[in-house]
Amino acid sequence: MAEELTTFCSEQCIPFGFNIESVAVRKDEIEASIHMVNAVGSMLTAKGIRQSTSSPVLQ
Repeated sequence: MAEELTTFCSEQCIPFGFNIESVAVRKDEIEASIHMVNAVGSMLTAKGIRQSTSSPVLQ
């Protein structure tokens, strides 16, 4: 979904952003949100939308 939104907004010159957070207390769910942050960040960097300025969020 993030990739589709990124493509659409980029083609239409529409500003966009993502809010990824975990409201859970279970470790697996928190780690899944960290994985999602890193995956979306990598996708944005690969598409040239985001400059790589820092390391991925650590687990």
